[in-house]
Amino acid sequence: MFFVYLASILRKMKEISLKSIYLNKQAMWGIACIISFFIMSRLCIIYFAALQGSDLVMYTQFANFEYLNELKKSGFDDSQIPINIYQKLQRAHQIITHSYPVLCQQWIKLIGLLKIKYLERSPIIVYRSIACVADVSILIAILMIVWKKVAPRNIKALGQTAITYTLFGVILAPVLYDRVDIFLIALVVIATVLLLQNKPWMAGWIFGIAVLFKLVPIILWPLFLLMLAKWHTPKTQIIKMACAQSALLGLFLCLISALSYWHYGLEAFSFVTFHSQRGIQIESTWSTLLWVLQKCGHTVNVVIAYGCAQSQSALSPVLSTLSSYLIGIILSVYYAFRLKIKIMCKSQDKDLINMQEKDNKSLVFFTSVTLILAIAMACSKVLSTQYFIWLIPFLAIILPRLSKIHYGLWTCILVLTTAIFPFYYFSDIAASSAGPSPFGLSLLIVRNSLLVAATVALFVHNMKQLKRESNK
Repeated sequence: MFFVYLASILRKMKEISLKSIYLNKQAMWGIACIISFFIMSRLCIIYFAALQGSDLVMYTQFANFEYLNELKKSGFDDSQIPINIYQKLQRAHQIITHSYPVLCQQWIKLIGLLKIKYLERSPIIVYRSIACVADVSILIAILMIVWKKVAPRNIKALGQTAITYTLFGVILAPVLYDRVDIFLIALVVIATVLLLQNKPWMAGWIFGIAVLFKLVPIILWPLFLLMLAKWHTPKTQIIKMACAQSALLGLFLCLISALSYWHYGLEAFSFVTFHSQRGIQIESTWSTLLWVLQKCGHTVNVVIAYGCAQSQSALSPVLSTLSSYLIGIILSVYYAFRLKIKIMCKSQDKDLINMQEKDNKSLVFFTSVTLILAIAMACSKVLSTQYFIWLIPFLAIILPRLSKIHYGLWTCILVLTTAIFPFYYFSDIAASSAGPSPFGLSLLIVRNSLLVAATVALFVHNMKQLKRESNK
């Protein structure tokens, strides 16, 4: 699907008039340098990124266990496999089966198939190369968005977005291609491009695949509805998007669920119970709060459960429940405010609305997407390094058009995030049941404080955007 999408994007790039670019030699040199930087950085990630903290090893073990089960059906005797190796494969299978929806599990099997059936020498490199295709698709998509919607025919803005995306990818290099999240966000970005091209049905189906891949994108669904309803005849667009999303959440979900149940039984839905029962991950803002309280006498310790290190205390169940309610309340209030703005804009003159949408709507939309994801991350009981992969395409679109303070905040957050995991995670964050070392706790406090501050700053900026839009 990514290859097909990439080919269609390249065909549409012909619509961009390159005459103005060729007239500017400085711009051409800049573009050449950016492309070279992107290619070299991604090749280094593919070939040289360390496997410390990588999930690719676990993905391989999961796929090998699935392949082993298939062999057993053909009469293979698994007693020939050393017990320690079999237990590792079984543990990886249990973690992934309980952590991810079935659609995501099938994608993870890909690395095992590459290793077992096709490319025994370098399955890691091949898997990373496939992830790089998704990465390139994201880059081309966001450049098209900037060129056509956010900053039309602005070469400087195009270069700023490309540099930002490439740089943030380099900062997150240890996890960029070694998680499934790059594919998830590629699906979301593709759906966004289709939505901007007024193709709600196609966008709905792609968005549906993303939701079934991981449930996180569902928090963006109301925003997509509001954006689409604001462009054309309101009732028509609302009906079209409602139908697309109904197909997504109805037929598609039922079909995948039925097939999953038929093949896996109730185990196919174990990820729902798994995530609802998870405690507070040690990297989250809530965990940082617990460890700060521990300095005041509150009892906190680290336990390894549900595939990660968690902070456990008497307050953990309360904070775990509170995090879900807090996300729901904040996003509900935010969407209610967005709906109010939409209604106010519709009551104004049509020409004024068209002018507003042309000048501001795309940038406001991507600011809102970034804000929603940031709120979910800052308030969630689970926060991992790979979650920041969700943000970098949208940060690359909006940050060059915001103040340097925003840019600096998010750059520091990403650098500290990579320092926390994988570089200091096993030595200073989760090395002991007694908790993070003073240095590790300092990293967590600074990163999570900056994350909350950056989210608040983005919220304030987005509110100003929306108020200006409603007052015009």
